[in-house]
Amino acid sequence: MQTPRVLFALVLLVAPAAVGQQFKNPDNLGPDFPTPEAVVIRMLEVAHVRPNEMVYDLGCGDGRIVIAAAQRFNARAVGIELSRD
Repeated sequence: MQTPRVLFALVLLVAPAAVGQQFKNPDNLGPDFPTPEAVVIRMLEVAHVRPNEMVYDLGCGDGRIVIAAAQRFNARAVGIELSRD
């Protein structure tokens, strides 16, 4: 199955930007980089997300990726976000 490899490649593209950030505020758990809607849809298309497949989004922020996966691709989706609140 090619889908896991595509998703892994996408993670490798995004991870260096997140890891390279220096945070002065210890209460800040990480940067907030909302993904534009067009990019979200394209990522899910490239990953060939199909109905009833499971999509996980670690650090989901506002959940736009899992929402799009569920609404547009009829996938099951789980978003995980850490928050001190």
